Amino acid sequence: MEPLSCMKSLLLAVAQYRGCKNEANGAALQRQLEAILGLKLNKLFVSSHVLPGECVSSLVELMEDPSTSPAVTLKTVQLLTSLASDIHTKETLHTTYNVTSVLAGVVHRYSAILNDPVLLQHSAFAKINLQYQSFACKCQYRGIDFIFDEQNSVPEDDLTMPSLGLLANLCRNNLSVQTHVKSLSNVKSFYRTLISFLAHTSLTVVVFALSILASLTLNEEVGEKQSFSSATFC
Repeated sequence: MEPLSCMKSLLLAVAQYRGCKNEANGAALQRQLEAILGLKLNKLFVSSHVLPGECVSSLVELMEDPSTSPAVTLKTVQLLTSLASDIHTKETLHTTYNVTSVLAGVVHRYSAILNDPVLLQHSAFAKINLQYQSFACKCQYRGIDFIFDEQNSVPEDDLTMPSLGLLANLCRNNLSVQTHVKSLSNVKSFYRTLISFLAHTSLTVVVFALSILASLTLNEEVGEKQSFSSATFC
């Protein structure tokens, strides 16, 4: 299907789903999202066309709506993750559509139900996307408290790496986020958790932990004792 026609079909599916959030309309919307995913339209979403903007705005509103089904939200996050692979589209999603903050809300909403594998996958996708979006840009820290607490309170799982990556990106060169994290009551426990990750079998986890520690403690006594060095991530 021609890209713009596919986008019109997506908008129609979104409207029908909003009108009646039943299983049939949800399945139809997911098929349209899958069709957009298959077309790889990253560049079109930062073009001068009005239609792509309408599509993104509609999808962002769906993600913000707590009554949107988990399956629809997951497929929407997958589409945004694909779009964010292009740096220009990523910047547009962040600055124009406030996707970073919306994804933080998705994380907070679904990660509270970690015993459901579908919702767990939601949370992982959202955190990976949020991690990618947050790199090299100033982000609001809605949801940081939740992710911070999660690292201290739950066993290591599939969310550990994207959560650490998100925190590493948000803390890097961001004094307001650093100050906020250091003001939290259980920050010492969080430091101990990060230090334990330095012996992790995954080099990525080790580097993320080092980056967070460097951002939070490099100019403080604990940072001087550990002599941590910072790193640049992609």
